Amino acid sequence: MSVIEAVCTITAKGQTTVPKAIRQALGVSYGGRITFRVDDGTVSVHAAAEPVEDPALAPFLALLERDIAARPEALIPLTPELAARMTAATEGVEVDPDAPIEGEVALWSDRAATTRLAAGRPPAAARSARQADRRG
Repeated sequence: MSVIEAVCTITAKGQTTVPKAIRQALGVSYGGRITFRVDDGTVSVHAAAEPVEDPALAPFLALLERDIAARPEALIPLTPELAARMTAATEGVEVDPDAPIEGEVALWSDRAATTRLAAGRPPAAARSARQADRRG
């Protein structure tokens, strides 16, 4: 492996931005974690070994839990026809859930979905799926 060296500045709050070349070499991006190690006056930086929890998963699951608890009658089973269409549409599609996401990633608040649920309307994604199912 080639040597990569980059200089960055430490702010008054003790913060710094890890240079892009270093982030790429470590394989970390937005939300990634790094570990600093000091050994005999030499500092090394490594990608953190422990897995990082998805910041969007817990709020999304909490939203689903609140909606199911508040409106259990709104649960609609997946029809065999829709399941067959989903299977056909994804046949041959390979997905690596551990692959990095390319491009910008925006994490949205669940406020709009919560507002829709409180008003007795399903979130936009659920409406779109039902509309697509009806269109066949």
